[in-house]
Amino acid sequence: MMLMPLGQPVFFFPLVWLVCIFLLDPILYHQNQHTASFLSQAKQGDYGLAVRLLLAGRLCGELWEV
Repeated sequence: MMLMPLGQPVFFFPLVWLVCIFLLDPILYHQNQHTASFLSQAKQGDYGLAVRLLLAGRLCGELWEV
């Protein structure tokens, strides 16, 4: 995932942002940083942080396009 944008940057540029989540979240989960991990919160049934981040991203995207 980290190397794909180097080969085809036009198609895989979003992976540059997603690799942070997919790489760092499992590390936080396995280091028992449960308050900061999306995986541990989802395992407990708490999707509040993930939903708030998605809504904030959508709002910022919409404001960017105005």
